[in-house]
Amino acid sequence: IWRLVTNFLFLGPFSFPFLFQMVFLCQYAVSLEKEAFSGRSADFFYMLLVSGLVMVFGVYITDAGFPFLSHAMVMLLVYVWSKQESNMSRSMSFLGLFQFQAMYLPFVIMLFSVLMGQSPVMTYKN
Repeated sequence: IWRLVTNFLFLGPFSFPFLFQMVFLCQYAVSLEKEAFSGRSADFFYMLLVSGLVMVFGVYITDAGFPFLSHAMVMLLVYVWSKQESNMSRSMSFLGLFQFQAMYLPFVIMLFSVLMGQSPVMTYKN
């Protein structure tokens, strides 16, 4: 039972991708809770709960073998944030290199991870 919760808490070993995941988690979870779910913390928790259950069920059904789903949860928060109507047309800069609209942020993150030599699906398998 404890694995249903703790698999969302491990963001990998301390490294450059770990720092990015922490920044994304803090920035976009706080932004979502303050803006999109303002005054509705229970709805935010319910979104996280249902999303987490769907992820766990999906991994179980497909037998994908992902031991940790924290990266997927962080990307869910980034995706939901980027699809909010108030954020979709917001102009963003990724590492000061290029400009793009916020609705493309999840895809920019995935492209950046591939360019860094990582899999776009972070599984932390040994």
